[in-house]
Amino acid sequence: MSDMIPIKNGFKQGDALSPLLFNFPLVLAIKKVLLNQVGLKINGTHQFLVFADDVNILGGSALAIQKNREVLVVASEEIRLEVNVIKP
Repeated sequence: MSDMIPIKNGFKQGDALSPLLFNFPLVLAIKKVLLNQVGLKINGTHQFLVFADDVNILGGSALAIQKNREVLVVASEEIRLEVNVIKP
């Protein structure tokens, strides 16, 4: 028997808890990218621009950005988030 409780109803987009519940898994995915240690460093730290559901990865080369994108996609899939590389 599983210890997981099935979720039948979620939070609506305007609910006060929605941003908080979205940010918890997003922070985990970004931390996995930071562990990758590839990308642009300013003052000794890797740089990401994150606001709400937008994540911009900065890098010194196209290869570094691609590698970090791949890590972000895999980490996001593990926690059931979907990454859309190109916005419509």
